[in-house]
Amino acid sequence: MNKKFHFVVQSGVQAFSIVLLNFIEILVFIRKHTDHRLCTDCQITLYQERTQETRKFISNSILLNTQEIKIAIPHIHHFMMAASASTIKEWKTEKYVDQKQKNWPNIGKHILAQYDEDSVIVYQAFCPEIADYATTNQRFGGPKFSFTRMSWIKTNFLWMMYRCGWASKPNQEHVLAIWIKRDGFDEILSKAYTPGTQKQANVSKDDVLVRLQWDPDHTPDGTKEQRRAIQLGLKGEILKKYATEYILKIEDITPFVLSKRPLLTEKKMQHLIVAQERVYPVQDDRTAELIGVDKI
Repeated sequence: MNKKFHFVVQSGVQAFSIVLLNFIEILVFIRKHTDHRLCTDCQITLYQERTQETRKFISNSILLNTQEIKIAIPHIHHFMMAASASTIKEWKTEKYVDQKQKNWPNIGKHILAQYDEDSVIVYQAFCPEIADYATTNQRFGGPKFSFTRMSWIKTNFLWMMYRCGWASKPNQEHVLAIWIKRDGFDEILSKAYTPGTQKQANVSKDDVLVRLQWDPDHTPDGTKEQRRAIQLGLKGEILKKYATEYILKIEDITPFVLSKRPLLTEKKMQHLIVAQERVYPVQDDRTAELIGVDKI
């Protein structure tokens, strides 16, 4: 390569790297100083560490050709996505009675979820060790989390509350709100089988990566609804993708959950605040037919 051209390319990449690092550090600064409700020390430390990792990666990389740039960009993009997502994503809440009366169907199979154009929130409840690892590292892993067993996610906050007893059941004392990429969630849905649809499609049990269940939804006090709620069991490659690639943000919402338990009586229910949710639109016709979701 011509030495002059080599210098120009290297200088250009270094300039881009400096701009990129400044951008990431600005995101970290905004994350630290504006979103006080979500800014735990461990999360701030995490993004600072990610900034340092990115700086180290760039400083140790000499990007001279297209292939090396292709290798570098996903690595950098991962840190940018994590920092920016946590800056702008907030968990929204709304009165239970208002949503029940105005926005939620009374019957049928529907996916109630909090979502936007690029993300969907799912819920899981874990023991303290798994929850602490997840919120600290913004992904799942560690000695207690198993990638060899099926892990169940739920889009419906109240269905999660029913399953974990409002964070009172053993090994479900911490409730996590997990923002995942919307296209990742759609991929999960596209691979979801009930035992019946699995048999119809002639798919072996070992090849089913997502197990779908439509269970009765429940009111905050545990009373069964006629409406069905979805839960999705993940295993194998799709579980690994979910746990390490699809996640944009993880927040421990246990304090909120515990603060609402005293309101689970009929007289106090009118004051109960829960996660804001709407019916999730399954836009792919094949997926909608596969999972058996009802139209409004």
